Amino acid sequence: GSGVSASAYHIKTADPAIDHIEDSFGVGGELKDLEKYTTRIKSRHHKVYTFIDSFQQKFREDTDKIKRLHSDFDFEHRLSLIASHFGIKAVREKIKELYDHRYYPCLIYEIIAHLLRHRFLDAVINFNFDELLDQAIMEEVQSGDHKFILSDGDCRNMNDLIIKDGMNVPLYIKPHGTVSHKSTMRFTKDDYFGIPRDLQNFLEEFVSGKLKFDDGKEYEGFQISKVNLIFIGFEMGSVEFNQIIEKAVKSGGKRSEFHFHLFEYNEKQSTGEGSSKKDRLFNNLNKEIIQRLPNGNNPEQVFRAYTAYVNDDDPLEKRFLKIVELLDKQFTDTYKPRGIWRNKIICALFHDQIRKERMGYKPAVLETEFNKKIVEDENLRYFEIRVYMEIIISLAINKGTVLMDRMINGRSGMYHSLYRELKGVDGRSLIDFVHELGLQRDPNYARGIYIDNKVKSLLYDGASKKIISKLRAVTKILFKKIVKIYPKTILKKDQIEIKESLFELLKRNNYSINPQYSARRFSLLSHFKKDNILNTRISMRVKLNSLVQGQSWDRLFIVATRGNLLFRNLYSNPELVIPYEKWSNVELILTDDVFHKLFENKIKVRYIPYYGMEFYMAFTMKWLDMKKIDSIEQPDWTVDQAIYFPISQESNVITPFFIDNSKIQVERDFFPQIFWEYLAKSSVNTNSFKEYRHLNPGKLQLGYEKWLKSMRSNQVFDLTEFQNSLN
Repeated sequence: GSGVSASAYHIKTADPAIDHIEDSFGVGGELKDLEKYTTRIKSRHHKVYTFIDSFQQKFREDTDKIKRLHSDFDFEHRLSLIASHFGIKAVREKIKELYDHRYYPCLIYEIIAHLLRHRFLDAVINFNFDELLDQAIMEEVQSGDHKFILSDGDCRNMNDLIIKDGMNVPLYIKPHGTVSHKSTMRFTKDDYFGIPRDLQNFLEEFVSGKLKFDDGKEYEGFQISKVNLIFIGFEMGSVEFNQIIEKAVKSGGKRSEFHFHLFEYNEKQSTGEGSSKKDRLFNNLNKEIIQRLPNGNNPEQVFRAYTAYVNDDDPLEKRFLKIVELLDKQFTDTYKPRGIWRNKIICALFHDQIRKERMGYKPAVLETEFNKKIVEDENLRYFEIRVYMEIIISLAINKGTVLMDRMINGRSGMYHSLYRELKGVDGRSLIDFVHELGLQRDPNYARGIYIDNKVKSLLYDGASKKIISKLRAVTKILFKKIVKIYPKTILKKDQIEIKESLFELLKRNNYSINPQYSARRFSLLSHFKKDNILNTRISMRVKLNSLVQGQSWDRLFIVATRGNLLFRNLYSNPELVIPYEKWSNVELILTDDVFHKLFENKIKVRYIPYYGMEFYMAFTMKWLDMKKIDSIEQPDWTVDQAIYFPISQESNVITPFFIDNSKIQVERDFFPQIFWEYLAKSSVNTNSFKEYRHLNPGKLQLGYEKWLKSMRSNQVFDLTEFQNSLN
C-alpha cells in the first residue's frame, strides 16, 4: 500500500496527494482561501472572477454533501469528486505529474524485489500508482524471471505459471494500474468494482491458494495448506480486494489455513486510525468461519492474524532485514541463498533518507522549466555516479573482471543509457568509464574483457589457504575506487556496510536462474519440457550435489566456469563434494583458473576460454553389461543423469535442466559428444589454449570413438596426440 512509499520516500500519498491535486486545479484549501486562487488568473473581466468563484463554491458544496453521506471521506471519494468536475483524463494527468519520476533506491523496496526474485515470495500485489517498486523489480528481477500482471490481457496462458511443485515464476500484480500506463489507473469506487473479470478471477484463485488451467479444471498439485498474506503500508481499505480475501477464505474450506501478517505504524496503534476497516473485515471472516466449523472448533484453525508495529526508530526496512537474516539461517553454508549485498551498497550510497545532505537531489513536480532543469542536472549526476558504482560491483562479482557485452545488457548499460539520454552527444562511452576506473583489456581474450591487474594478481597467485586474506585486500582496492568517485564523504557506519558487502560479493557465485522454458533454445533435446527446469539456485545446487555424490556412476564429466560449486566451505576449509575414491574418474573443463590451486593433486583440470563455450553441463556415465565392440567384449554405457544449460556470453542468466536416464536414452550421445568437442579444443592451462574454429568432422568423430573406447577399457587416451593430428 501507499504507506510504504510515503514512509520510504516522503512523497505525497493519500490525503496530501489529493491536497496537491486540488491545489493544481485551483480548488484546494478552505473557502476563506478562494480569493487566493481567483487572483491566479490575470484578467480584468469581472465575469471571469464570478465564474471561478461560482465553480469553486459548487465544488465545496459537493464536497460537503459527500462528507455528510460518507463518514469515511477517503482517497477514492475525493478523487471521484475531482474527476466529476474536471474529467478523469485530467485527473490521470495530474497523478502522472505527481508520481512519474525516477527516485533513488530504497532498501525496503530493494528487499521486497530481492525476496521476489529468489522465490521467498510467490507474488507481490501493489496497489500504488507510483513505480518505485517497479523500478526495484526491473533492476533486481530479470524480465523473463517473473510475470507482470497489469490488466486482464496479462491473465492469459496462466498454465505456464504452474509446475508440479507450485509456481514456476513469481508474480508482480498491479490491480489498480500504474502511472506509466495512465488508462489502467483505477481510483474511484466504480473503477474498483469494474476491475476486469479475468483479473478478478485470477486474484481470487491465487489468494485462495489454488489455480486453474485454461479449461477451468483445478490444478490439484497447486492447492496448498497454508496461505501467508503480508500487508505493509496497507490499511485494508480496498473494498474489492477485501471481498476477494473474504471469498478466498470462505472457499478454502478446511483445506487451507490463512495467516495474515500486518505491519502498522505505532501512531495508528494509539489513535485507532485505519483499523476499523481491518477489524470489520476480520470480524466478518470470523463469523463466517465459526458458522461453517463443527461445534467446538476454533476459527484460528482456518484464519489467524498477526500485527507488528513499526515507527521511525524501528522502520519497515529494519524489520525486513531481520526477515532476510532469519531466512538465511534456515540454510546450511552449501545451500545459502544469494544475499542482499549489492542492494546494501547502493542504498548506503544513494538511499532517499540521506540524499539531501549528500547529493542535494529532491524530486519535484515539473511545474517550470527551471525546476525541470534542476531535476535533469541532479539525475545526470546520479546516473553518472551510478555507472561507476555498477562497474565496481561487477568487478567484485566477477573477481576483477568485467565483460563489456554483459555490462551493456546489465545495470551498468541501463544507467549509462539514462546518462547518455540527458548528456547527449557529449556523453562518454561505457568504455571511457571503464578506463577511468583503471581497467585494461585482457590480452589473453579475443573479446571485450577488461580486468583490474591488481585484483587479478592478488586472486590468481598464491596458495588456496590465503583466499580470505586476498579477498580482504581486494575489498580495500574496490572501496578506494568508490571513495575516489563518490562526491561526498561516506559516513563511518556506511563505510563498514559497503566494505562488508563488497567482501561478500567477492565470495558468492555469479549466476542467476531464469525458469522460463523456450522451445527454440532447448530444441536440441526433444525430451526437454518445463517440468525439467531447476527454477532456483538452491534446487540446482541440491541436484548437482546429488549427482556428483552419487555412488552409481562410473564416470563424471563437468563443464563449468570456476568449479567452485564442487567445494564445501570454499573460503574456510575447502573440501570437494566428490567422493575421494572417485577423483580419478572425473573429467573437468573450466573457463577460469581462479581456484586452480584447490584442484591440484586431486582432479586434473583442462581449460577452454569462455567464448569457446555454448553449454555448461554436469553428467554421469554408467557402464552396462558387456557387449561386443569390434569383436571384443567391452561394457556398454549410458548417460545416467545430467544437468545442462546453454549459456549466452551477453548474460549470466541461465535456465538449467535436470534430466534422468529415462529422458536421455534416445539421444544418449548428445552430452558426451559436446564434452568431447570441448575436450578436443582444451589445454591443461589457459595460456596455451589453441582455438580450432573448424574441426574436421571426420577426425572429430574418429577421435570421439577412440576416446569412448579408451574409457570403457580403462586406458589412457592421448589427447595431445589427437590435437597434434588436427594441425
